[in-house]
Amino acid sequence: MLNEYFFKPIDLPPLPKEFINEALNGERNELMVTNKDRLINDNGHVYKNAKLNRWRLSQSIADWLVEQGINGFTDVCIQLVNKGKILGPHTDGVQRVKLFYNILAGGDAVETIWYQEENQTLIREKQLLVSNKNNLVERYRCKIPTLQWGLLNVGIIHEVRGMTSKRESVVASFDDYPDISAWNIPNKKKNI
Repeated sequence: MLNEYFFKPIDLPPLPKEFINEALNGERNELMVTNKDRLINDNGHVYKNAKLNRWRLSQSIADWLVEQGINGFTDVCIQLVNKGKILGPHTDGVQRVKLFYNILAGGDAVETIWYQEENQTLIREKQLLVSNKNNLVERYRCKIPTLQWGLLNVGIIHEVRGMTSKRESVVASFDDYPDISAWNIPNKKKNI
């Protein structure tokens, strides 16, 4: 079951160039999410949280994902993180899992780190913001690759660190953990 994983590569074709161009250069009319300004205490070092915005992308990108055998997502968007080096510890608002495709990683040393809060379950409530990291225990970290698909478990407290430039990703959101064994990915091995 996916909730046992932090990040799981998925063997899908690369996002077509016309969709990458739309994601990076298209109009950004329908703002879906913007995060709140907050300060994070990391064992006495206080820093400002990076800015995150998400805009809905065209139906054609969603249709392309369905053609690739992906189903059950609620929306497809471009996610932009900038104006900061760290997107502090949190769980996502309405999603449990994101199918993630980094177009711009945000720098060479960017890592996503998952945590478990002491005396708490690994999977947490949605929209949890952690402003003090003193009670967090690191469970896993990795660099999310660029121009490759992967499932990102956002129901576990996680943060993104080491950004030196903007990070832009195409994201398909799932309200709950998808049954990826039911995905009918044509001509591709299901990387389960």
